[in-house]
Amino acid sequence: MNNVLGDFGVALAGAAVLASVVLVIVGIVRSDVRSLRVGLRLVYVAVAGLVFSFVILERALITRDFTVRFVAEYGSSRTSPLFNFTSLWSGLEGSILLWALVLVGFWWVFSYRFRKQVLGDATKLSNSTVVGDRTAARGDTAARDTAARGGTATRDTTAAWAFVVMGVVTAFFIGLLIGPADPFSAFSPPVGYDGPGPDPLLQSNVLMAFHPPMLYLGYVGFTVPFAFAIGALISGRHNRQWLKDCRTFTLVAWGFLTIGIVLGAWWSYDTLGWGGYWGWDPVENASLLPWLCGTAFLHSAMAQESRGILVVWNLSLICAAFNLTILGTFLTRSGVLVSVHSFTESAIGPALLGFFGFTCVACVGLVAWRAGRLRGGRQLQSAFNRTGSLIANNFVFAAFTLVVLLGTMFPLVSEAVTGDQVSVGAPYFNQMTTPLGLLLLFLMAVSPMLPWGKASSAELNSRLQLSAWVGTATIVIAVLAGVRGWAVLLAFGLAASVIATGVRRLWTACRKR
Repeated sequence: MNNVLGDFGVALAGAAVLASVVLVIVGIVRSDVRSLRVGLRLVYVAVAGLVFSFVILERALITRDFTVRFVAEYGSSRTSPLFNFTSLWSGLEGSILLWALVLVGFWWVFSYRFRKQVLGDATKLSNSTVVGDRTAARGDTAARDTAARGGTATRDTTAAWAFVVMGVVTAFFIGLLIGPADPFSAFSPPVGYDGPGPDPLLQSNVLMAFHPPMLYLGYVGFTVPFAFAIGALISGRHNRQWLKDCRTFTLVAWGFLTIGIVLGAWWSYDTLGWGGYWGWDPVENASLLPWLCGTAFLHSAMAQESRGILVVWNLSLICAAFNLTILGTFLTRSGVLVSVHSFTESAIGPALLGFFGFTCVACVGLVAWRAGRLRGGRQLQSAFNRTGSLIANNFVFAAFTLVVLLGTMFPLVSEAVTGDQVSVGAPYFNQMTTPLGLLLLFLMAVSPMLPWGKASSAELNSRLQLSAWVGTATIVIAVLAGVRGWAVLLAFGLAASVIATGVRRLWTACRKR
């Protein structure tokens, strides 16, 4: 019975998603508000279907219904109630169901938050009626379009296209549940059968109840800014409201992903006995890659908001962050990686790889198509100001991402091309990322103290003097305490400078308030 009910919920959600996407596309093309409104309402049906399926699978796990294959493979009467509940995301099919549920939840939040923009409410158009040389100079293409038309605003379809993009991504993951990752496939257990339960490593720490859901909230959360980016590229519109909304959702996803990474590192330290909080395991790196791109965007978005620059770069960062979440999903759920906490070989690998290739090609094509139209803003006045430091920060984050990506993917590419198995271990990552990490610490200490415009040498010296003295004193104290190694000493000094900069900024803000 659970098999039929679970498949019904997934099928209902899939049908609702497809109908919603089609209706919203028709509404965009024909400017049909009724189609748009029905398409938005169908999101509720999709949410209800996946929530129903989630409850049914948990019910099957709790009641040990071994006629469901997923329960037969990951459930057991010997498993404690807590880890019996978390068994849902201990296996491949259940984790995809949780992923789809979180994704449709974000889709519902998006449809509720931006329903007026999707419907084309003129009072909510993202600055499309703002006309002026000052706004146009900051890269607001909507304003430039309006000015070119003699001040007549046109409907902004960015939010509507973003809704469609989220629907397409949701449809893909529901398709996995219907096809190769069906968690409700039937099983005929022999008499007295009792399943093996989840991996013992996944039952040794209560953090497993929180670590995967936090990671999924972070991974899936990047779909919202990605949808915004693709919607802006399709519509050819970009403005400050879009950037503000995109940055907000990126911050939410980045926050959840940060919590998930920290909990995972804690679990690895406690359960696996690695002796440290980061072992450069491929699965760890898979979660670090989108985090790096998301962090870079959160910084460069400030430069765009202040000076109207880096528009195309920010769109590219968001697209890269989302694509890296898909790549990370492929690495951890296809069985191509040998890791203590990746899933075994599965049939969803080709589908994930194909979807990753499709999204990469689509992003590159759209960015190349719209780059000229979205490029704009002021020229960089000086490299020694906050804008220049944010750009430098982004280059370092991009280099960091490339180093980790190459080290993670090289063994797979090498084996696919030559057939030889090679490994890239911690020495490579430590050697390549240490200079980049120190440079990031330096920029963290200096950047907040720099002005947005030009600054004289005397002003820079005054602003940075305290942080420099605190860092130097910390290095001296560390040497006297017996700390050795130039990288370690420099890291202590720069970290102390970062703290001093943060305290000074906080104190200055409090005094102004």
